[in-house]
Amino acid sequence: MTFQALLTHFKREREAFRNRIGKLEPARAAHKPGGDVWSAAQVIGHMAIAEQFYVNAIVEAAELGIEGTPTQSLIIPIGCLIMNLGIPIPNPPEMEPPSEIDLQEALQGFDSAGEAFISWMEAAEDPIHKVMAKAGKLGNVTAHQMLKITDSHLTYHKIRLERARLI
Repeated sequence: MTFQALLTHFKREREAFRNRIGKLEPARAAHKPGGDVWSAAQVIGHMAIAEQFYVNAIVEAAELGIEGTPTQSLIIPIGCLIMNLGIPIPNPPEMEPPSEIDLQEALQGFDSAGEAFISWMEAAEDPIHKVMAKAGKLGNVTAHQMLKITDSHLTYHKIRLERARLI
């Protein structure tokens, strides 16, 4: 899928996901079915944290002028495959949402982080080849790699919430 097609797909899926959760009653959005399943509000809060992480990495790279060769390891395509299948993966502690989170506050964070992330994606120069950020264990990532990961991350949480019958 081309970068532009993926970006269009991501924006459409993200908006649909946000609308589904945004229409939930607060009690339903806060419901946790048990186990390792987060509430819908926690998922939106977590997604905001994750997208803001990428925005921060992009801003830092722009300020520092980070360049280099994009990561060529299999971690990105394998990670995307695992997430697209809805298979649970370990979550870094810094990406954990609060155990109790207000749905409206979570949606505002999601909207704000998403707007910034999408703006950076739309402005990306040579999104397939040029390093856009250094992102933790992923290393040097391009806009295309970041967008693939973020799209798969969205798919993962959508699948998990649907399986738990929370959305």
